[in-house]
Amino acid sequence: MLSCASPHLRLAALAVAVALATPLCSPAAPAPAVPEFKVGSSREKNFGDSPVVIVPTIYLKLPVAGKVSVAKQGSALSGLGSSGGANTVRASAHYVVSGLDKALAQQLAKKVYDDFVARLRAAGYTVKTYADIAELEAVKKVERAKPDAAWGLPVEKDAMGSNALLVATPSDEQSFKPGFGGAVLAPFQKLGKSTLGEGTVLIPTYVITAPQIWGEKGGGYKTISVGINAAPGMNLASANVLLLTQKGAWGDATLKSPAINISEQVGQLAMQDTSPGAANAISSALSVLTGTGKISGKSANYQFTIDPAAFEAGVLLGTGGFHAEAMKIIAAARKP
Repeated sequence: MLSCASPHLRLAALAVAVALATPLCSPAAPAPAVPEFKVGSSREKNFGDSPVVIVPTIYLKLPVAGKVSVAKQGSALSGLGSSGGANTVRASAHYVVSGLDKALAQQLAKKVYDDFVARLRAAGYTVKTYADIAELEAVKKVERAKPDAAWGLPVEKDAMGSNALLVATPSDEQSFKPGFGGAVLAPFQKLGKSTLGEGTVLIPTYVITAPQIWGEKGGGYKTISVGINAAPGMNLASANVLLLTQKGAWGDATLKSPAINISEQVGQLAMQDTSPGAANAISSALSVLTGTGKISGKSANYQFTIDPAAFEAGVLLGTGGFHAEAMKIIAAARKP
């Protein structure tokens, strides 16, 4: 763990600088031995509204850069002997992912899509895939998302603005531009009802986290500390399946909390030089987060190089685990 601790402001600042220059030791993230997939739902009966389901696409979101920061302010006792009163100590880290490209991301999205469709069919539903609806006028006129010039796929910030995510779909044609606020069903709605004809529209979205980087806080009677931990594993940060019936009813099956350690190692994690030149070398990816492509302040930089086979296995294990639990809900809703 990268850490800094001090009872005095001057020592706190020094500890931060020393800690952030310390080589990475990659501890395992705290997690159960087997990942848990706890899935909840709302209006789940609507999954069974029709024996026909339509799956236009899936959205698989994979991190390409990110940041984490942590700060803690101490009590007046922790500042005794310093001119500034109570201490505040801070630590931060940025990471950038290499080895992930459009071809691999779309390949993974296609495998996730195929697995979801296969499970729906095994549950007794008739499934219309993109190939079955591609020639519908309602599909042809839907706007596709604009790809990032460097990646060839859309890139977006996560909800917290801390990670830049590559948004992969099974094909370019299936990269439908969501509505306001990321509403993935909006392109297939008119006056609240489905535009795709007979069947219930289902669209899953998954967010993967790799590497695992997180902050921690600590302290005692007269000391305070913060630190950054990092590990080369993978989490399924979130996942859901949203539904829209032909007449406009809705519902969902959603992962209640992140599935931690769906894989303990999906690549190699190394610390980078924190000099301005080295820091700004990752500006292309980080510009999505900062808007400038530059890093200000003292921070640790990590280069995460994926192992394609391990990365794929982790993604399929995580999404497959979610599918298995979500399908219990979807299958139970099917009418005899």
